[in-house]
Amino acid sequence: MKIRLHMSPWSDQIEMAVFVQEGNGKTFLAAPLTLNQFPENSIIGQPTMSFDAIAAQDLMDQLWQCGIRPSEGSGSAGQLAAVQKHLEDMRTLVFKP
Repeated sequence: MKIRLHMSPWSDQIEMAVFVQEGNGKTFLAAPLTLNQFPENSIIGQPTMSFDAIAAQDLMDQLWQCGIRPSEGSGSAGQLAAVQKHLEDMRTLVFKP
């Protein structure tokens, strides 16, 4: 399964296409979702879709490329590296004569 995202040039929407390519070379494109009314007190029988960790990581990477960032978190890897370097410098100043 391949998921492709891009920011729509004419709106503020992110558009998604889901493809599956079979071993015989045939490619399938998922149709737009249809919403059905969910009966009260029902349980979910099947998920809308499922995908493996590789497809999930690809989805996350593409959302990042579209400018979507986590709403919560402790910063980027670059920020973490800078803080770690600063702490090492401080240890050197304080603990080494």
